[in-house]
Amino acid sequence: MMHETVDKVDRIVAENKEIWKSKAMFFSFLKGIVRRGWVRHPVKIKLINKLRKQIPNPNPKGKKPTVWGATCEICGNDFVIGDMEVDHKQNETANLVQLSDIQSCAEMLLCVVEDDLRLICKGCHSTHSYSQKMGIPFEEAVIEKKIIALMKDRKKCLVMLEEHGYDTKTLKNETKRREALRQIFKGEQV
Repeated sequence: MMHETVDKVDRIVAENKEIWKSKAMFFSFLKGIVRRGWVRHPVKIKLINKLRKQIPNPNPKGKKPTVWGATCEICGNDFVIGDMEVDHKQNETANLVQLSDIQSCAEMLLCVVEDDLRLICKGCHSTHSYSQKMGIPFEEAVIEKKIIALMKDRKKCLVMLEEHGYDTKTLKNETKRREALRQIFKGEQV
C-alpha cells in the first residue's frame, strides 16, 4: 500500500511538471497546506490575546497614542502586534520531504498547547528559524544574518571592511569577504 502511494507521488509529479518541477516542490506544497491550518489556530490566537497589551504608538503620524503590541520573548523589546509572530518553542523543525513525514509535520505544527508556543518579534523569529535551519546557535545566526544583509550591498560591505582595517584588494571573492565580516562581528582582530 505505501509503495503504491510513493509511486503515486512520482506519477503526480511526472504528470504535472508544469505545476511541480520536482518531488521537493510537491512536498513543499503539502507543507503549505498544513501551515495554512496554523494561520487561524485557536491556541495561537488565544496566546496572542493573552500576551498583547497597549504600547506607545511608534508611528509619529498615528492618530492614537497607544496601539496593540507585545513584548518579544527573546529580545525583550516591545513591538506592534503586526510585527510579532507566534513561534513553536521546540528545537526541531517540521520537515515534510516524504509521505511518511505528513503526520509528524502536522502534529508538530498543529497539536500544540500554550506552553509549546511563544510570542516573538519578526526579526528574532527569522533569526531563530535560520539558526534551526543551519544548526547553529542563535547568537551565531544573528551574525550570519548581518553578513547576509551586508553582502547584498557590495559598496557598503567594502566600506565596512576598509573602516575595520581590511585591504579590500586582497578580499577578492565573496568567501574571503564573508570571513572578514565574521571576524568583525565576532570582535576578532584583523
